[in-house]
Amino acid sequence: MTSDLSGVPCVLAGYPDYRLRALRGYRTTSEKLMYRGSVATRACHIDAKLKPHEHVAVSHNFRRVVGPKGLRKPPDLSGTSGGGIFILPSVQNSSSELEVRLVGITSDKLPAKHLVYGARINVILRSIELKFINRDGHRTPVATDLAAKVL
Repeated sequence: MTSDLSGVPCVLAGYPDYRLRALRGYRTTSEKLMYRGSVATRACHIDAKLKPHEHVAVSHNFRRVVGPKGLRKPPDLSGTSGGGIFILPSVQNSSSELEVRLVGITSDKLPAKHLVYGARINVILRSIELKFINRDGHRTPVATDLAAKVL
């Protein structure tokens, strides 16, 4: 069973396509975008027809955010699909056992529900692992090597 992350501070990180720049010699560069929010409640997941054990949704205000220069329009998240969703240690609770860790991969947004969401990383890793299990139920050498590096 996946732990409930409701309300845990998190960061969406990605490389939006509108910040991509072409350089000489077929090279490109992009600026990183990071958005801080919190994991949506279980009820928000269910209301958005997302499965809390398969998805991680982050509350997002699509109209305005508070930044170093006060209230402003939030950054456009277009093109950040595939970026990481990381949870952060609780600032209020110094005894928190949570460490900064990757919990999901961003895939889409639901502006009407004020959410950005993606698949939980454990679901993705399990799918990869299953791809490399042979008919006898044993991991292939590739899956064993992958699991050792990632897990």
